[in-house]
Amino acid sequence: MPKRLSPIAVVVLLLTACALRAGELEPSLAPSVAVSVAPSETPTPTPSPTASPRPTPEPLPPPVVTAGRLARVMIDEAPVRAQPGQVTEGSVIGRLGIGELVSVAEGPVPMGSLRWWRIQVGTLHGWMPDRIGLQVALLDAAEPGAVEWNVWAATATSVLPASVAGLAPRVYVPNEADYTVSVIDPATMGVIDLLPSGILPEHVGADWDLSRL
Repeated sequence: MPKRLSPIAVVVLLLTACALRAGELEPSLAPSVAVSVAPSETPTPTPSPTASPRPTPEPLPPPVVTAGRLARVMIDEAPVRAQPGQVTEGSVIGRLGIGELVSVAEGPVPMGSLRWWRIQVGTLHGWMPDRIGLQVALLDAAEPGAVEWNVWAATATSVLPASVAGLAPRVYVPNEADYTVSVIDPATMGVIDLLPSGILPEHVGADWDLSRL
């Protein structure tokens, strides 16, 4: 006949079975799991870009101006001064308009960053630089920039070429009624010649190089 267990033993056996089913084992009986942790990588610092040195601007070439030749004024209200190197408003003895032709009598006289030239136009004698700031102020009349400014400029300047220096002053009046041009001597106010023209003459002007009317 089998031996009966005591009530206390039965309770112990039931508790043990429940613990095994729920997986509640002693820490010493649980299998150990090795976990490897990869070491964190140290970020490599990105080098800061090195600022490129600012290039030194090339100096502007000096405008072509030649003593003893004609030059054209390339800016409006160009100041003419009594002496080279002067920059005050009180030193201005006259102003020239853009496109005007002047005779270059002397120069250059370097002072600081400027080259000064002694110029003459009519009764105005003085000094002006060939460059003011970044603008060309004076340029040889034969240079392309001066020629292209105004092909008719030679007819509207007080400086005339030597080819017309010996011509006597005359006034030319077109006559629409009889298709003629009256030539008048301003000294006597008398008509000294009558030139035939085409139909309905209205204006008399000089050619671009003053070679003919």
